[in-house]
Amino acid sequence: MSYQPRRRRDQFPKVSGVVRLVRPTQWTKNAFCFAGGFFHGSLFSAETGSAIATAVAFCFASSAVYAWNDVIDAPRDRLHPLKRRRPVAAGALSERQALSVSGIAGVTAFAVLHLCELSTVIPWLAVYMAANLGYSLGLKLLPVIDVGIIASGFVLRVIAGSVAVNIVPTYWLLGCTYALALLLGFGKRRSEIARLHGQGLGDSRSAIAVGRPTQYSVPMLDGLVIGTAGLSAICFAGYCSTRGDALIYLSMVPMLLGLSRYFRLVQRDNLVETPEMLVFRDPVIGLALAMWAVVFTVSIYHNA
Repeated sequence: MSYQPRRRRDQFPKVSGVVRLVRPTQWTKNAFCFAGGFFHGSLFSAETGSAIATAVAFCFASSAVYAWNDVIDAPRDRLHPLKRRRPVAAGALSERQALSVSGIAGVTAFAVLHLCELSTVIPWLAVYMAANLGYSLGLKLLPVIDVGIIASGFVLRVIAGSVAVNIVPTYWLLGCTYALALLLGFGKRRSEIARLHGQGLGDSRSAIAVGRPTQYSVPMLDGLVIGTAGLSAICFAGYCSTRGDALIYLSMVPMLLGLSRYFRLVQRDNLVETPEMLVFRDPVIGLALAMWAVVFTVSIYHNA
C-alpha cells in the first residue's frame, strides 16, 4: 500500500467559513435590481430575465466586496464583541483564502453579465465595485461619506437593473432609493454607537473608532435619521405625482407608518443594527411593508 500524506485540515478553506464570508443572507439587497421594472409597471415583461442575471451578478460582486473588506477589517474586527466571529477575524479562513474567494466571486460577476450579453450593465457593476474598494481602503474613515457610499450601492443596483431591461428610472425613484438607504445606514450607525458607548467600548467602525469618538454622536445621527426619513417621504410623494393615479397615494400611509416605527426602533433598541432582518423581527415594520406592497402593486398593475 502506497503512503498517502495526510492533508492539513487548514489547507483548504472550510465550507462553513466560505459561506459566512460571502454572506448569502445579504443577497436580498440585490432585489433592488428589480426596482426599475417594478416601479415602471413592467416587472413581468419578457426582459425580466436580464434583471435576474443582473441580480445574480451583483450577488457575486457583493460577496467579493464582503470578502476583501473582511480581510482589511480583520485586525479591528477581532476587538469587536460581534464581528470577531467573522471567518477571517476568527481564523476560520486565512487572508489568502478570503482574497481568493473574493477574486473568484468578482470575476464570476463580470462573467455572468458577459455571457448574458449585458455589456451595458458592466460599467455600473464596475462603478459599484470601485466605490466599495474605495470604501474599504479608507473612505470609511469619513463620517457621513461612509454611509453615503454604502447607500450609493443601492442606487447603482436600481440603475443597473433598469439598464438591463431598457428602462430609464425616474429621478424621484433614484432619490427615494438613496434617501431610504441613507436612513437605514444612519439608523444602523446610531444603534451601534449607542450600544457600544453604553458598554464602554470603542466601535470597530473607523468613523466611530477610539480616538475619533466625536465625529459621530447620538444627537447628530438622530438629526440625520429624521432628515433622511423626511427626504424619503418627499421623494416618494414626488414619484407618486408622476403616476397620475389617485390610488397610489394611499401607499404613502403604510410608508409613513413604517418610517415612524423605524425611528421608534432606532431610539429604543438594537434591532436596526441588522436592518435586513427588521421585517422578520418587528411585526409593525412587517405589516407596514406588506400593506405598502399590496396597495402599491394594485395601483401600478390594476390596469395592466
